[in-house]
Amino acid sequence: MLPAPSLDIAAYAGVENLRQRAAANDPGALEEAATQFEAMIINLMLKSARDAMPADGAFDGTDTQQYLELMDQHVSLALARQGSLGLAKLLTGEAERPRVADVAAAPGPRPPANPEGFVAQILPHARSAAAALGVDAKLLVAQAALETGWGSAMPSRPDGAPSFNLFGIKADGGWQGDTVAQQTLEFAGGVAQRGWAKFRAYSSLADSFADYVHLIRAGTPYRDGAAGADSPEAYVDALTRGGYATDPDYGNKWLAVYRGDRLRDAYAGAL
Repeated sequence: MLPAPSLDIAAYAGVENLRQRAAANDPGALEEAATQFEAMIINLMLKSARDAMPADGAFDGTDTQQYLELMDQHVSLALARQGSLGLAKLLTGEAERPRVADVAAAPGPRPPANPEGFVAQILPHARSAAAALGVDAKLLVAQAALETGWGSAMPSRPDGAPSFNLFGIKADGGWQGDTVAQQTLEFAGGVAQRGWAKFRAYSSLADSFADYVHLIRAGTPYRDGAAGADSPEAYVDALTRGGYATDPDYGNKWLAVYRGDRLRDAYAGAL
């Protein structure tokens, strides 16, 4: 794997946004800054772990590296919002300084959900949604795995609760439900750019799949092509041509997960 680029702290933490909130005496600004700092520490830990891995894999390309880097940042922020290390609470004075014995006995950050567990959890909902859309349920599981890093990088609410947003659906002007802010990696003219966006938040996995089905059925850019898709490739092509994602390689990545050994094994274990 190629060496990862240095972490852009300003982009990662949303410093300018925090400055504005602090200037407005937002009481949550300090807590958010502490959470972002904890996320940065967790991200550095994940980066060190990746750097220690062999770099001769078949998928150690620049695109894969950018995807893994973004996924690590999502995981870091999600773990920080859950208070995995407790640094944010210490920095804001909301927790007593732990004793040495407590630190030694405390567990580390929780590992991401394993693929088999992720598939088993969402498969019943994927089957219902797939039946409504006329596609293979495994294809929807693959898309959810790609969007969330097998469940480990799902956008989280400020209190650490899951948003259940499995498909990276952003909160547009017509969305009336809850939202969560999340860092994104968008592509403009083929160039990756980091930024922040608001995503839809749901109360359950079932709601996430129901909204996805509604989006595909009602979404003008890809409704007709998706409805008439007679193969996984045609369905993916309809959504990518309709602008579902800005990543020009999104369709290939999606189909790679769909056809990959990891999903095959996880799917078999979940049945």
